[in-house]
Amino acid sequence: MANFSYAKFGKNVASPYTREDLPVILDKIQAARTTYIAANSDISSPFITGVWGINWDDQFPDTGYTVQVTVEDANFSMNSPAVVVLATGVKKTPAGVTGRLYFPFGQAPPNHPFVINVTAIQD
Repeated sequence: MANFSYAKFGKNVASPYTREDLPVILDKIQAARTTYIAANSDISSPFITGVWGINWDDQFPDTGYTVQVTVEDANFSMNSPAVVVLATGVKKTPAGVTGRLYFPFGQAPPNHPFVINVTAIQD
């Protein structure tokens, strides 16, 4: 086996990545929350879903950011049946995010609140 080392050839093996300060990293992250109230039209047809949207406090320069969307059942308890809700059709703009909630089994009762959490990180 050959004894190979960059140091032997006098080369600097510095990482191509640059380290950023914590405030710069935190400036790239935004989070928002909204509450969606299920309506009869949301659960009566699999083709009609609830439209939700959030606006960022500070606009992103473009749509080059990653989004994570989670949906919470605000009235969840271990004694009630679970409600399946999917966040679909997510669309990004520099000013905010919109999407749809899909109820595949039509389980949500009318006037049932769902909390939608959106986290974004600029690429």
